[in-house]
Amino acid sequence: MLRPKLKRIEFDTDELPELDERKDSVGAVQTPETVSQLTARIQQMLEGEFVDLYVVGQISGWRGQATSGHAYFSIKDESALISCVIWKYAAMSIDLRGMQDGTLVEIRGKISLYPPKGGYQIVVQSMQKTGQGLLWQKFEQMKAKLREEGLFDADRKKPIPPYPAKVGVVTAITGAAVKDIISILQRRAPQICLYLYNSRMQGDGAAAEVAHGIEQLNRVPDLDVLIIARGGGSLEELWTFNEEVVARAIIASRIPVISAVGHESDFSIADLVADLRAATPSAAAEIISQNTMAIADRLGDIKRRMRNTMSSRLRVWHGNMQIAERLYLSLPYRMEKVRTKLNTLQSRLEMQSPQKRIELMRQRLDDYQDSMRGSLQQAMEKVKHRLEMCDTKLNALNPFAVLNRGYSIVYDPKKRKVITSAVQAPPDTVLKIQFEKDSIQAIVASNDKVSHPVRKRQTRAQYGSSMMEDLFGDLND
Repeated sequence: MLRPKLKRIEFDTDELPELDERKDSVGAVQTPETVSQLTARIQQMLEGEFVDLYVVGQISGWRGQATSGHAYFSIKDESALISCVIWKYAAMSIDLRGMQDGTLVEIRGKISLYPPKGGYQIVVQSMQKTGQGLLWQKFEQMKAKLREEGLFDADRKKPIPPYPAKVGVVTAITGAAVKDIISILQRRAPQICLYLYNSRMQGDGAAAEVAHGIEQLNRVPDLDVLIIARGGGSLEELWTFNEEVVARAIIASRIPVISAVGHESDFSIADLVADLRAATPSAAAEIISQNTMAIADRLGDIKRRMRNTMSSRLRVWHGNMQIAERLYLSLPYRMEKVRTKLNTLQSRLEMQSPQKRIELMRQRLDDYQDSMRGSLQQAMEKVKHRLEMCDTKLNALNPFAVLNRGYSIVYDPKKRKVITSAVQAPPDTVLKIQFEKDSIQAIVASNDKVSHPVRKRQTRAQYGSSMMEDLFGDLND
């Protein structure tokens, strides 16, 4: 594989000449490039040339995936090292489990140059441990071969019995898989009988042992279903279940086979040829016990419903008996109550007769008449009293009432003005004097302007008393 030759050049910045135009060997003017221009040309050359790389080397500086989802590391051999990056979208399709410093891997990708640092790196598109590539090719070849034989077809797969009583398990009896199966079945379906065949699950000879275990369990009478169980692992660790001998043994089994190998993300040839694939050994145990649990739950539900129904009916019967007893004991009381109610209804019926209603309405009419007569009398008395009060107030306010007591009103008919002082009536002024019932005209002969002393402000009682004294004094004179 060709690799670009890079040469590091160092400059002393103090000795750099000023940029000017140079001439090449033929005398043409040559303009110097900027660092960015040169980097862009190098990037174009590298990324255009190395677009499909297949490199093998050891991982160095492995730190796993960053919070962004990307992974940064390097691969190296005895004399060189190259930076690598796995972008988040590519990391989703790469198995990064077990990757660490020193792991030998095979990488496919392309060269990318990072201008800010002037360094190049491999953008990884796929990565696997060394040897997995060959195993994967073998896996694909075996899968294609068995598919051509029609061994993956759904019509050849045997149904799983809904209520298995005897279950065979090919597994390592010291592994965690068989413990999970036993724990789940003891909790969900303790009536199931387990037949265990101890076998190696990886390594040389493991495939033959697994195949032999399948054959041996097929000889157990009345065995309902067979489970092949193994925990998760790498492709090499699970390769036993990609062997043809195991696939042929599963196909030849007269008993339905459930493949429960690895985790949910693991897939093997045994999963493809088995009658049913379970994601994990625990899932296989749940599958064969789910119908049993459903029946147990159904029976329990029926039992509870029967108990509830019987209890409900007994409560209803007991309640009916109590009601009958109470009815029997309360019959005399109820008859008396009915008799009383009949009497009441009879009385109400009599009260509702037309004659009774007419008499009642006539009595009410008389009451209404008396009430209206009393109310009208009271209203008239009130109106009369109010009229008398209003008459008294009007007489008190009537100016002619004052004239009735001997007073008169003097006013100038021309000016239409009441005369309140001698100053307003000079001699020869024609005045009109109004009495209570009639009036006279007078002519002022003389005018004596009398100045009265200013009186102190008097109360209403004092003012009335002084007026009476003046009046009676004038009369006596």
